[in-house]
Parts: sequence; C-alpha cells; structure tokens
Amino acid sequence: MQKTNKKDYIKEGIKFNNLEKEKGITLVALIITVIVLLILTGLAIKVVVDGGMLKKSEKTINKANEQSIRETEIMNNMLSDWTDTSIRQERINTRIEINAIVESFNSSLGAFPTVYTLVGKLNEKIIYEDITYINSSSAGTNTISLNTSFPEKTEVTVTEVYSGTSYSLTTDNNLKQIVQKENEESTEVELTFNFTHKYNGGNRENAVGMVADESYSAKKSDGLSGYSLTSNSNNFIKPVYYAGNGGGAVVDLGANICINQKSENSSEMNVQNTSSTNETWVRIKIFATPNANYSVDRLEKNNNWEKNITDEYYYYLPVLSPNGETTTFTVMPEQDGFHDEVKTIIVAECTPIIYDEDANSYADWTYTYDGE
Repeated sequence: MQKTNKKDYIKEGIKFNNLEKEKGITLVALIITVIVLLILTGLAIKVVVDGGMLKKSEKTINKANEQSIRETEIMNNMLSDWTDTSIRQERINTRIEINAIVESFNSSLGAFPTVYTLVGKLNEKIIYEDITYINSSSAGTNTISLNTSFPEKTEVTVTEVYSGTSYSLTTDNNLKQIVQKENEESTEVELTFNFTHKYNGGNRENAVGMVADESYSAKKSDGLSGYSLTSNSNNFIKPVYYAGNGGGAVVDLGANICINQKSENSSEMNVQNTSSTNETWVRIKIFATPNANYSVDRLEKNNNWEKNITDEYYYYLPVLSPNGETTTFTVMPEQDGFHDEVKTIIVAECTPIIYDEDANSYADWTYTYDGE
C-alpha cells in the first residue's frame, strides 16, 4: 500500500472542503428557489381571487349550463311535433283578431300603444308564440289581425303586457280561447280578443309612446333579415305649474319624441326630442316574443342609460335638449331553434321637466295634471 505524505493529506483536505462548499451552495439555491416559487404561487392565487376569475369562471359555467337546459327544452318542444300525434294532426287556418276598445280617450295626449303577447298550447306543450301591438289614436275599437294555423283544440292565450298608466284596463289582461271548428266542413276559425280601456286622468308613462318593431326569421342562417322599424310619434302638451324663484307661472312643457333608425337594415337607433323649444326626460321599455332571448348593447350607464331593476325601464340620464338625440343603442333578437320569428317591441316615453319650489328640476313619471 502506497503511503500518503503530508502534502497529499493537505491536497485531499482542500478537495474535501471544496466539495462541502459546493454542496452547501446547492442546498441554499434549492431553498431560495422553493421560497420564490411559493411567493409566485401565493401571488397567482391572490390575482385569481381578487380579480374575480373564479367568480367569472363560475358565471361562465352557469351560463353554459342554462343555455344547455334551454336548448334541451327547445329540442323537446320541437320533438313533440313529431312524437305527439295530436300535434301532427291537420292544422286549421286561424285568424286571431285583437281589439283595443277605448271607452274614453284624451285627444290632447295623442295616440297610445298597447302591447300583447300570444301563446298557443296543445296538451300543455307550447307550439306557438308571438308578440304584437296596437296604436290607438281615437275612442272606439282599434284592431290588429294575425293569420296563422293551429291543430284543433289548441288553447290560445293573449295577454296585454303594456298600456301605461294613463289608461286603465277594465277587462282581464289575460284572455283565452280554444281553436274549435264549427263543423266538419270548416276550414277556418276566427278567434276574437277584446281589451277595454278607460282614460283615468293620468298623463304619464304613455303620454308619449313610440314602438319600434324589430323582427327576423329565426330559422334563416343569414341572421337579421326583414328588419323593420316603425315609430309612432305622439305629443305631450299639458302645462306644468312652475313655482321656482319665489314666483308662480304656468309653463308650456310640450314635447315630441321619436325613435330613429340610424340606417337602413341597421339595428342601431336612438330617441330624438323633435321639439324646438322644450326639454324632456326620456325612457324606454323592451318587450320580446315570450321565452325568446334578445341582447342589448350600449344601454348602460357609461353610455348615459341606466336600467331600473324594479320597473325594467331604461332611463336616459341627461335631460334631452330641444332637437337633441340620445346616444345610440341596439336591441337584437337572438336566434333559437323553436321560434319561426323572434320580435322585440320597444316603447319610448317622455315626461316634461318639472321644477320644485327651489327651482330644481326632476322627473315625475306618475304626474297627473289636475287642470289648476
């Protein structure tokens, strides 16, 4: 065995010490790496929690689940046409006539719209849905008719969902009839629904009413087809008592508004104050084909619109100046597999500026002029 001299021991000692140092440095680097990873993990968790990513993910999942349930329900309704022999039976040409009967009418307030939803059921299954409106411009009977077809024994329900507070509905707002042939030779059935209204002394809500009607064939792949916009412009001409600045005066606060379609075949619109002298407050309400979906764009606070959850109106936040226009917005029906046609009806309303005794302006959507 070869002996190791002193120099060799010294050399081996140096190597040993260097090896220990290298091991020590490696261990410290590992500990530092672990600590850095833990810090980064903690920061990542904080970003996810504070940033609401978990809540957003949960909302996305819930929305997807709701859509899946909705699609299943629609598919079941569609399949029922093929599996239920009573639904596959011969359909009867049906004329649905809706009458808005106005017993007393305030001509100074102008025309007022009434909005109706229609639902057809057979064996508790929905086989038909639609929405329509009537613009009543005088006392008496104002009528709209829809032509369709149903299997016999279909129950058709027509519901008035809007008329405003200036006119009270004196009949039920929900009327039903059954599609029933008079005899074997009958090829057509007529269903008549009468809704009677009486002026109640108010002049808010439907004092000015416009209706925009968007529709498209939901089963077509080209999306928005047959877009149309109908605007019915009415006047509000009642004066409001102004008691500001320590004195009293009756001020004419007449206003005209209309809904503008920004371009042909466009869903973009706004509300315009066509009065050249008077300011006004404006709000809109949206109605849609029952159980159909629609989306809105730019009806939000950063675009000067705000939705009231209680009454479901969208309020325009600034006062609308003479000849002024609101910011633009869109209301788009969404395609689905159940409805042949999806519609939205938009009612726009205005009310004049009212001042308190300190000359502060405000909106009173329930204001009634008593003639004094």
